[in-house]
Amino acid sequence: MDRQLQFENDTGAYYCDESGRLCSIEPRSANCLYRGPFGPHSLAMERRGGAFAAYRVRDLIIPEGVRGIGNADPYDPHVFRLTLRDTIVTGKLRFPATLESLGENVLSDSLIMDMELPETVRYIGSGALMKCYIERLRLGAGLPEPEDGWYWERAKDERWKREAAGRLACGGRQFKETIIGTLIVPAGYPYKRLMPEAKIDNVITY
Repeated sequence: MDRQLQFENDTGAYYCDESGRLCSIEPRSANCLYRGPFGPHSLAMERRGGAFAAYRVRDLIIPEGVRGIGNADPYDPHVFRLTLRDTIVTGKLRFPATLESLGENVLSDSLIMDMELPETVRYIGSGALMKCYIERLRLGAGLPEPEDGWYWERAKDERWKREAAGRLACGGRQFKETIIGTLIVPAGYPYKRLMPEAKIDNVITY
């Protein structure tokens, strides 16, 4: 695992490769509710042939400088890919203003009480938040409108990249079977295009 950059805050130490993609997390002991059976040095680190168990934490505050979480290219040959599957966050999950992408299945099957999606995100991978329970989800003002029918193969087309600039590229079904207690969105934002398969109990606009 190529860990080049390290960022720290009260919730833990966060290690990234040189491109700013998150490689592993070491939560602070005081922030942990449960440690998986495979040791304290990775948070649901997935590799070929198996996956480590996830932590259960109070807060997960991803620090500034992290640009990507998970693998935005499903054909990437790297052995290690960080996934936060099956994670429980009983407090807040916050992403930095530097975040640009959430990879494939990166938070699937998780329980999250309070989450905010920043306006800087430009890619959400297939199944990224699939089958999650999110009590409160706030979409940042200025989040680009989602691009329908986006697939990775299209991203290899330079003309399409230019045409899609400024849109939110979605890998497909990223909120499939997700339950959202309260969704907070900017007025007029087409959130149903972003999460057509989610069950949303309450929507608040701002």
